[in-house]
Amino acid sequence: MTKMTKIEGFKRRDLARKFKDLNLIEGVEIGVRTGKYSKVLCDENKDLHLYSVDPYIMGYEDVRAQQIGMEKQERFYQEAKKMLSPYNCELIRKESLDAVKDFEYESLDFVYIDGNHQFDYVMCDIIEWAKRVKKGGIVAGHDYFRFRCADVVDAVDIYAKIHKVDEIYLTDEKTPSWWFVRK
Repeated sequence: MTKMTKIEGFKRRDLARKFKDLNLIEGVEIGVRTGKYSKVLCDENKDLHLYSVDPYIMGYEDVRAQQIGMEKQERFYQEAKKMLSPYNCELIRKESLDAVKDFEYESLDFVYIDGNHQFDYVMCDIIEWAKRVKKGGIVAGHDYFRFRCADVVDAVDIYAKIHKVDEIYLTDEKTPSWWFVRK
């Protein structure tokens, strides 16, 4: 059974520092939006080479809603591009499961998953991106709590059970991050 360990007072920024302390310098963030957490990762680890993956698309059935949604996504993309330009960060405008094909197995030190929060997407992201993380590296993500239209908790827990993950760590905040060490 997987042990769950919440680290008191440990926040998402502390996780970025942990990556630096562990000398994890080749990483990917899935789900970037405006680039705020990618910036935190880069600010905390000056040696980091980060790939920030986000498709910047939204699916809407209504044509007008789709146009508004796409304009908003384009603004997010431009903001992320500007925010991340001073860093050793590559912004990749692809869906997660398309982008993962561009990375060799065990080529990354960490991955941080914060993309689509529906069960199938979270599970597929963990399965595919974990393969790209070196043994001893960290597989991590955001929003380990139950909320509307999200299944992060179930996907992480089931993955951990099936793949015999010994321990999952959680940050101490309203919207916790989760992580485990890849065996």
